[in-house]
Amino acid sequence: MKRLSVLFIIVTVLLLVVPAFAQDATPTPLPPEPIPDCPTFEAEPTDIRVGYYMGQGSAYLATSQLIEAKIAFACVVEVIEPSYIAGWMGRAETYFHLREFVRAQYDYNTALDYDPNLKEAFNNRGVVFAAQYDFARAEADFQRAVELDGNYLVAISNLAMIRAAQGDYSGALRVLEDAVVASGIDGVIAEYADPERPDNATPIPFDPLAARLYALLGIISEAQARDQFNAYLYLYNESQQFPDQRIADVAGALDSRFTFDLRLDDGSWLILDDFLS
Repeated sequence: MKRLSVLFIIVTVLLLVVPAFAQDATPTPLPPEPIPDCPTFEAEPTDIRVGYYMGQGSAYLATSQLIEAKIAFACVVEVIEPSYIAGWMGRAETYFHLREFVRAQYDYNTALDYDPNLKEAFNNRGVVFAAQYDFARAEADFQRAVELDGNYLVAISNLAMIRAAQGDYSGALRVLEDAVVASGIDGVIAEYADPERPDNATPIPFDPLAARLYALLGIISEAQARDQFNAYLYLYNESQQFPDQRIADVAGALDSRFTFDLRLDDGSWLILDDFLS
């Protein structure tokens, strides 16, 4: 009996202590990548070497030669100039496309260590979190990017879509509606709709990201409508009654669209800022 009591105490202590250790545990660091050999312009000043390898990395990235891009950017940040923020941003973007999300996150973290107000790093790290279905941290990063620049349409769009992916349609729509007003894109539509506007008038330039706000408003409104239609169907199904078939057909069509081409939670609507362009 005494042995059972002792065993009970040991098990109880383990149950209490192990979760505490687990909560405090930090992720195991990834093994470091090999330091690349970067012999080109070795005797030249730092700015020349950085410019060469950044140009090389950007060209490789633009043509999806990702391993070569990773090595070129590593030459910048690991060998030549560790404080060169664009090098960290370029390698992070490369890691993202390689789907090495943890390494991408570390590089965006490093860029933010050098510049804590770098909105593009917050935005892009948010996309990395979203790719890992960590929507809460993604939303926090998009929100921070918008706080740094209230007209940053890339992060505004991403903030709206990550809220929609979590079912916060009203919060998503509010962000987009405010951005439409602030961007002035509604004024462009008003000019085009002006009955006095000549048929041969010069096209009015506009920001494609601002125009995209309307598309996102439509997508999220449809997602909200789908949930409302499904609430209607749920009531009828639970009460074992037949719903209006027209509504059932619309709900089915929307369910199909948001399962495939308009899916909100797969990250396809999020924008990774091309910091190097």
